[in-house]
Amino acid sequence: MLAFLLGVPSLYQNAGYSVAFFAIVSIGTVGLYIAYIIPVFLRLRTGTSTRTVEPRRWSKPIGWVAVLWVCFISIVFFSRRSTPGCRPEGRRRERRPQQLHWAGPTMLVIFLIVGIWWLVSAKKWFHGPQVQGSHEELVAIERELAAIESGADPSTFSRLESETRAEQ
Repeated sequence: MLAFLLGVPSLYQNAGYSVAFFAIVSIGTVGLYIAYIIPVFLRLRTGTSTRTVEPRRWSKPIGWVAVLWVCFISIVFFSRRSTPGCRPEGRRRERRPQQLHWAGPTMLVIFLIVGIWWLVSAKKWFHGPQVQGSHEELVAIERELAAIESGADPSTFSRLESETRAEQ
């Protein structure tokens, strides 16, 4: 419902362009960039490595280039010059409300709301993803999926499960 309400202003046209539409697209694009770069940034900042992923020679420089790129492209997507209908025409730089690019302020409000929600509520109860099942159970599920994908009979799972139990 909130997405619909945020999209309603895109019906208004300014100089033949829907400024609200460009703001919505900018927010979506920058939001995805930020969501993808957060794990990279946290990994670079903490310097910890997991057991499954070993850092390579170029991983840190490429990671920092990616972080800088997201910072740069976020500024570009939030600038008035990159959005048709928001650019002032001619020499006169008259700023009207319909020429304001609402993506930046809207994104800041979203970050504030989510940040406050995290500090007030989610920080107390959210502890990250939880492992559901033992290692052996997860291996059995993976074997079942591999058997099904290879076109084996679904009853193969019971055979694989009994083999797994026999191995233990």
